[in-house]
Amino acid sequence: MTCPACKEQIITNIHHMPGALTWLVCSGLALFGFVVGCCLIPFFMDSLQDVKHTCPNCSMYIGTFKRL
Repeated sequence: MTCPACKEQIITNIHHMPGALTWLVCSGLALFGFVVGCCLIPFFMDSLQDVKHTCPNCSMYIGTFKRL
């Protein structure tokens, strides 16, 4: 894509962070009795977390892909 700030062709840097889906799955696991630490598994799975995109050149925030 083209960065809106530095106008360079880039492939964005990504950073995974917990979002609504992560917390929902964690709460669901806790509700069904997985409280001894198993309910924290969604926080270690990138496929259940939101993704923040930034420019590798100027570090400008591009956008966030929210799973839910």
